[in-house]
Amino acid sequence: MNTHELLNPTSPIQKPRGHFLLTGILRGPASSPDSCWLRLEDYRGEITVFDEWGVHRRVRGCPLPCPVWAELQAWRHRDDVQFSLIDIRPATANEIPVASTLLPLSRTPTLAIPARSALVCFHQRLRNQHLQRFLSELILDPQVFVPLLYVPASHKHHHAYPGGLLVHSTDMLDECGHFIRARMPEDPDAAEVTQMGYLLHDLGKVVTHRGGAHAAMRARRHQDVTLDLVAPHIEQLSWSDERSADRLTQILQHCAKPASQRSFDVFPGAHIVTTFDGMSVGFERKAAANDDVVHSVQGGFGHG
Repeated sequence: MNTHELLNPTSPIQKPRGHFLLTGILRGPASSPDSCWLRLEDYRGEITVFDEWGVHRRVRGCPLPCPVWAELQAWRHRDDVQFSLIDIRPATANEIPVASTLLPLSRTPTLAIPARSALVCFHQRLRNQHLQRFLSELILDPQVFVPLLYVPASHKHHHAYPGGLLVHSTDMLDECGHFIRARMPEDPDAAEVTQMGYLLHDLGKVVTHRGGAHAAMRARRHQDVTLDLVAPHIEQLSWSDERSADRLTQILQHCAKPASQRSFDVFPGAHIVTTFDGMSVGFERKAAANDDVVHSVQGGFGHG
């Protein structure tokens, strides 16, 4: 994190506060047994915070990484900025409107950094607050949170590199929105729920394509795992926005069916998601094939 983003240089007293991801706790010097260093992160980067008085006990026992709310004191020392801890406590999804901002930069593969930025931008711009909260709760699901950043979309088929799933799940978000708006211009929620469906259509791969996944889990269809992962969160969404919950369920169930069994009698966003899913795969394969040709030609010149 660029520490200057946390600071207002015109203010004589710097007390940044907000939500962070606590990713590490290191013991302080032996002369100060209550002290420690905390590593706080978000989508911008990380900072190290000194806790002199043992305030971190309030989050002791929380599994790391852990979303927290923290208040800090910033100190300027020459050209450097140092932070000490004033207060900290665990944070819940209910109080974090855009949990995607906590996805840590340090665990994001280089090729997925633009995709992570696209996810944060999409999340921040959601007009439907029910969908915004739904996505925050889903992102903070322990099965989803960090694996979403680094798993591939496939092992050999397409986007087969660390972070490939996030790239594939965000590369057609804008196109999905444009098409459904043209189809249903009088319904602004239709675009956001269609984009949400595209974002989540392969989410089950955070389980099936994760390194070290149990063999039985790897053998399951990722589409079925997607439905299982989102089910409790969609149920929660249905209490506040039943129509969006129903539409999102239709999209993901449609995606889970073989192409020959998909019905036309479904929310139009479902067809848009499967269409752009195929286009994303096709574009990536073509790009990969072009790269292979270039490397082959370059290799041929090298041996000429």
